Amino acid sequence: MNKLFIFIMFIFNLNLVFFIPLFAQTEWTKYYQNPVLTKSDILLDWDYFAAADPCVIKDVDTLKMWYTGSGAILPDTTIAVRIGYAYSIDGINWIKYDDNPVLLPSPGEWDSLGIETVTVLKDMSMPENERYRMWYTGSGDPIDGLYQIGYAYSSDGIHWTKHPSNPVLTNGDVSSWENGGPEGPTVIKDGDTLKMWYAAIDTIPDNQPTDYHINIGYAWSLDGVQWVKYPDNPIINTGDYGDWEFAYIQDPCVIKKNNLYYMWYAGFSDYDVGGAQIGYAYSTDGINWVKSDNNPIFSHGSAGSWDANTASFPAVVWEDSTIYMWYTGIDIYPLPEWPAPYFWDIGYAISHQNPTNIIKEDVNIPSRFKLMPNYPNPFNSNTTIEYFLPFSTNVEITIYNISGENILILINEEQSKGYKTVSWNGKNKNGREVSSGLYVYKLKALDNIYAKKMLLLK
Repeated sequence: MNKLFIFIMFIFNLNLVFFIPLFAQTEWTKYYQNPVLTKSDILLDWDYFAAADPCVIKDVDTLKMWYTGSGAILPDTTIAVRIGYAYSIDGINWIKYDDNPVLLPSPGEWDSLGIETVTVLKDMSMPENERYRMWYTGSGDPIDGLYQIGYAYSSDGIHWTKHPSNPVLTNGDVSSWENGGPEGPTVIKDGDTLKMWYAAIDTIPDNQPTDYHINIGYAWSLDGVQWVKYPDNPIINTGDYGDWEFAYIQDPCVIKKNNLYYMWYAGFSDYDVGGAQIGYAYSTDGINWVKSDNNPIFSHGSAGSWDANTASFPAVVWEDSTIYMWYTGIDIYPLPEWPAPYFWDIGYAISHQNPTNIIKEDVNIPSRFKLMPNYPNPFNSNTTIEYFLPFSTNVEITIYNISGENILILINEEQSKGYKTVSWNGKNKNGREVSSGLYVYKLKALDNIYAKKMLLLK
């Protein structure tokens, strides 16, 4: 893209549509032989001090994990964090890649001090050498520890190429909620839009509610390199004083399923004692989130257990009636002096629930047709339109230019009730790209007609 787009995102009226989380999200069973992926027990290994921050995807029949390791860099034994890779068939027995780490800091660059907290997706729409796409946190600031986010791609998930435009997401100005820089991203592909949720810290006290807190923000992109931050970030804030998530919330993991967004994230009650636990939130649009009343839904272990202090950085895979989670566990914090043993490893848990029962519709769900604002808006090449049908009926969605000319009929078919989405790629009925400008999309169902405007920019 050659233009910087102004990001305008409309929100749903949450008084019209909302959902109630059931107990399914609280009923997690930790694997009895945790941790399932551990740091090395060899002093000079790259992951001797920690194996943490998992990102897990299911690729056909194989579970693939990218994780942060902390250890020595030979020959001078400098301690650094880097990214490793492992794979598993059952989620319990993991095989580390022999030539780990797979992603290294770049000397003299923005990520020279270390790289960590990655998110990976496999995108079959990309060229073969870019099928695996990674966004990762890097730091090259030895004084302030400033974080930024970079992008890399790979044909196999092992041999990575960093993008020349890195970093692709940077810190905000000194007065912003993210002056300490973004970290811990999670990215999903929603239609043709890449959506990122990330954490960031406000390190400069200026009497803002975000001072010294870590909160969660949102950004979107069409290419994974040029990101537009949501103007009203952060979208999820820390809790009140004394809450389990008062100090920090971070490490989001987001999944979209059945037209809803689900997030698991880590929360810290205090600044200095570790003690993270995992909370849960849900959203209809990825921006307006409702936290579960049962938070934290996943707690650190009891005294003496391997995760007695911390359970954080959730990585979630959802299949049929089972939700699988991998997470970082720590048994004691601050860490003991070397060579005293400690845990900083990755564990595994399962929620055996029917996913259709995790969210149920409230009595206040709409009883009439609804047409929601498209997103993103303005857009460059693709935008998504969402609407609600209270019962099965024939639906027609048409695109018009500002002069009222019929550009394209997107949908004209019988559809079942519920929430629906459709995308427009900026082309007319002849398959030709239309020019920049204002357009109108119209929903017609029975005698009901609704219309909204959208802006195409090139």
